[in-house]
Amino acid sequence: MFSPQYVLVNNTGDILCYKQKVIDVASQYQATKEVGQNQQVSLNWPEHVGKTNKNARHLSLRLKNTNTSTRWSSSFSVNQIGDFSLALRDASNDVLLFLRVEVRY
Repeated sequence: MFSPQYVLVNNTGDILCYKQKVIDVASQYQATKEVGQNQQVSLNWPEHVGKTNKNARHLSLRLKNTNTSTRWSSSFSVNQIGDFSLALRDASNDVLLFLRVEVRY
């Protein structure tokens, strides 16, 4: 039976955008993907990713809806178990928002 390494769950009322942290200058463009409201997506990396670069399994998040969106968060490791808050700034007025993140097995 197939089981994903990680699952990203969006429990917000907004669309959750995510992207992998830039690993090197040659691959600065990282595809942005989305998770809809109350949806989830599997995250999988090849086994070798992360063995040579400790930042390879880092994600950045942002929220968007029909009215506005936030700037990208700082990156965080999906390997580090625990819960924490990410600070996100509204792109239109710089209001600071906090997004609770929980990483678990």
